[in-house]
Parts: sequence; structure tokens; C-alpha cells
Amino acid sequence: MEKYEQVTALIKPAVAQVANAGRLKASDVCRQVEPEVKQVCGNAVKFNASYHHARACQFYKVRPASGSPHPEKTDTRFCHYDAAHKDYVYTEQWVTFLKTELKKLGQYDKIKRGQA
Repeated sequence: MEKYEQVTALIKPAVAQVANAGRLKASDVCRQVEPEVKQVCGNAVKFNASYHHARACQFYKVRPASGSPHPEKTDTRFCHYDAAHKDYVYTEQWVTFLKTELKKLGQYDKIKRGQA
């Protein structure tokens, strides 16, 4: 029993810190939002990261434009800047917000056109 206690004292559980836990990439957001868009606008409609999601970010002023000298100036309810990777990550709250907004008649087209 004494040897067992010595060994268990040496074994400590490792706790690893995870950066951006619970955050989503733009493509992950799109995978969750696209079915809602298709339901409202039809199956031919897309919601992809490089165009539609980027337009939604501009439309709702969630993050600064590409090349901004202050990429960290985001709406932190929805988006966070990851300085180590020089990209953005998004919250589940952003997914919920987009799903709600895109259910509104004509909102998808407004976002694509950049009209408020």
C-alpha cells in the first residue's frame, strides 16, 4: 500500500489549456446556418464562408474590414480576433443571431447587397 501511495503521488492529471474553446470558424458557422437559409430561400441558395458569411459580418458590423489596422475591434458578443493565427472565431450566439435574422423575409438578399 505504501508503494501504491508513492506511485499515485507521482501521477498527476494533466490539465491542458485550450485556446478558443467553444468558438467556431466561419465554415462551422455556415454549416449550421445554411440549412435555415435553404428552408427560407430555397434549396438552391448557399451560405458559404468566403462570401455570404463575410457579407453578414460586414452587414452587422461584427468585425472590421479585411486589412484593418485594428482587427481586434469586434463585437465580442459574436466574434473574437485570434492574434496568434491572425483570424477570427465566432460564438454560438452569432449562429443563433444569424439563424433568427435570416428567417426574416428578404434579409438574405439585403445582406448579399449590403443594404441596411
